[in-house]
Amino acid sequence: IALVRDFVDKHVLAYGMVADWVIHDNPGNPHIHLMTTLRPLTEDGFGAKKVAVIGEDGQPLKTKTGKIVYELWAGGAAEFNALRDGWFERQNHHLALNGISLRVDGRSYEKQGIELEPTIHLGVGAKAIERKAESQGVRPELERLELNEARRTENTRRILRNPAIVLDLITREKSVFDNQDIAKVLHRYVDDPGLFQQLMARILHHPEVLRLQRDTIDFATGERVPARYTTRAMIELEAQMANRATSLSQQTSHGVRTQVLEATFARHVRLSDEQKT
Repeated sequence: IALVRDFVDKHVLAYGMVADWVIHDNPGNPHIHLMTTLRPLTEDGFGAKKVAVIGEDGQPLKTKTGKIVYELWAGGAAEFNALRDGWFERQNHHLALNGISLRVDGRSYEKQGIELEPTIHLGVGAKAIERKAESQGVRPELERLELNEARRTENTRRILRNPAIVLDLITREKSVFDNQDIAKVLHRYVDDPGLFQQLMARILHHPEVLRLQRDTIDFATGERVPARYTTRAMIELEAQMANRATSLSQQTSHGVRTQVLEATFARHVRLSDEQKT
């Protein structure tokens, strides 16, 4: 709730839009529905959906024929992408505030440099067709399903050629992971149990993987705690960050006043002593 309020305040209300949102705390799928206005709110009610584009001289832009150029008040694709990026930025901010070692990246695989094909969101209707066909023992005939399956197959081939792709994908979200994190990625593309186990073994024994902790038992709860892993690249990156932090801590410039630090710590009581220093 704090995350949504923060996002709405900074990226919706700040632009003069009205926001109406509700949270659905569904088990396993908590989500929100957010609606925003597409017209400016004026003293006389809602204004026009399109407004004149203002030039550098403060006057409306005009075409060569003298017609005024209009644009959507709520913005176009560029504004939508900025709003989307703002949501990811606020998500990562609140994840960090709550001590959760996870990062959300909304960019495409191509822009992230991940050598996988994006799969297709099938939706409820396509899933229903797929389930019905499977129950009848026939192959579902739907272009979206066939295209998605072709991409899953291609991604399986790419992972077989280079299992490190899975490590790259995981460590872009979290620095420490376990077997389940690897399994979640493989389940997106691999259905064959034998191939699944083969890839799990290849990834866990990859030269880039480092085991930080063996399987243990939590004596307080009696629950099994799975082994934890990271990669050599993440260790090197964190070492560089630690060295830079040490170097910066020895500098006296750009200091923060004690009053500011105390006020910040008071707002974020979950920060550990290590984070405070």
